[in-house]
Amino acid sequence: MTESESGANVLIDFTHRLILIRCMGSAMIPVRLRMRAEVFPAETAEEIDFDVTFAKIKFWLETIVARSIVFCRSNLAAVEMLLAVEGKPIVTNHLMITPYEPTDEHLAALFQSKMQALSGNTMNFGCVRIETEESGLVFTYVGDWEVDLPSMQDWFDIKPYYFDVPWWQRDDASTLDVMAENAALRAELAATKSRRSSRRRTVEG
Repeated sequence: MTESESGANVLIDFTHRLILIRCMGSAMIPVRLRMRAEVFPAETAEEIDFDVTFAKIKFWLETIVARSIVFCRSNLAAVEMLLAVEGKPIVTNHLMITPYEPTDEHLAALFQSKMQALSGNTMNFGCVRIETEESGLVFTYVGDWEVDLPSMQDWFDIKPYYFDVPWWQRDDASTLDVMAENAALRAELAATKSRRSSRRRTVEG
């Protein structure tokens, strides 16, 4: 008997708790999150797809995202503090670099997109609910990541790219797209460091 024949309706949610460090300006803010997402399997999805998909998602959340430092690409204070001039991380924490400020809304859109990518498009994810334990506030994202997140061309306007799509659309463990070839980012970071060094020398003098 099929599900439609039995009249049964099954709703699937995925939940996960994690701790990360949100960087807003120069402030580092530890955050405890509880995420809950609606899951809509594709018509062709099989049982093995559930096993593989959620093993990959849990690995990504528990191994890469947990205890990571999350900051916006335009946050120059964080860029200077956490990245070397050539764009490589200088801390042992994983880094998640986001297109916009890492608010709950923005994180929910990124999680929605990344989980779909990790499923190999065998799953779609609907509403993503994020609860921040520190504030007790609950945010429910009901948007569409394809509308709310930038394309690779908008994310990096200088070629060449290592990838055709940003990290949140890739079926891998990545959480950033800093590229050594990105001359604009290197120049921006180097200029920021130079300006701050000049100001320190002026104050000391």
